[in-house]
Amino acid sequence: MKVKSAILQVNELPLSTRRAMFCLMQKHYANVESRQFEEDLEKKDWVILLTTDGDLCGFSTQVLHEHVLDGRKFQILFSGDTIVNPHCRNSLALPIAGGKMMLNILNTGRGCPLYWLLTSKGYRTYKFLPLFFKEYFPGPDREPTGPGKMLIEDFCIQFFREKFDRKNWIIKADANSQHLNIPDGIITEEKRKNPDIAFFEKRNPEYLKGDELVCFADFHQANIKPLLWKHLAKK
Repeated sequence: MKVKSAILQVNELPLSTRRAMFCLMQKHYANVESRQFEEDLEKKDWVILLTTDGDLCGFSTQVLHEHVLDGRKFQILFSGDTIVNPHCRNSLALPIAGGKMMLNILNTGRGCPLYWLLTSKGYRTYKFLPLFFKEYFPGPDREPTGPGKMLIEDFCIQFFREKFDRKNWIIKADANSQHLNIPDGIITEEKRKNPDIAFFEKRNPEYLKGDELVCFADFHQANIKPLLWKHLAKK
C-alpha cells in the first residue's frame, strides 16, 4: 500500500479534508474539541497530508517562525499536531515531505539558520529525531547545549510562557490538554528496550497526561543522516 504525501497551505484545505483531519485526531487523542482544533489549525502555515487510495491516513501541521536572538535572525519550523494511522507508520512519506519542506525553507532563507522544533506527546514522534539526525536534543547521551539551546529556550519562554518547564524542557499539560489515547501511546516493557524510547519516557514521565518534551535539531546537510538525505537530494 503506497502512502502519498501532499503539502497544502492551511487556507487551501477543503472543508472535507479539515473534517477528516479532525476525525483522525479524535480517533487517536483524548480531549479533542472542534473549536480548539480549528483555532490551532488557523495558527499554522501548512499541512502535510498523507493518503492511501485517496483516503486521509495521516497529517502534520507546520508553522514557520522567525526569531531574533542577540541581534541574529533564525528560522524555526514548528511541527504541531501530528498523527498517522497504524497501517501507514512504516512509510517514509511524512519525514521525506517534511524534510523537503525544510530544505526548501533553508535554500530560500538567504543564509538564515533553520531549526526544527518538535514537542513530543508520544515516543513515535520523538523517534523521528534519532532516525534522521546525527545531532538532536535532548537524547540519551546529550543535553541541549550551545546556540541551539539558547535559541529554542528563548523561543519557548516567549511562545509557551508559563507552560514551559525550563528545567526539564517540558510543556506542561493542563486538565483540558489533548493526550494520546491508551493503548495507542503506551510504552511497554518490550518498547523500553529501545534506548531512545526509554529516554523519552524517563524525561517525559507524564506523557500520557499530555506533557510534551521539547526537542530540536539544526537542519543542514551535514546533520542529516544518509537514510533521509538520499531522498531529499533527489530533484
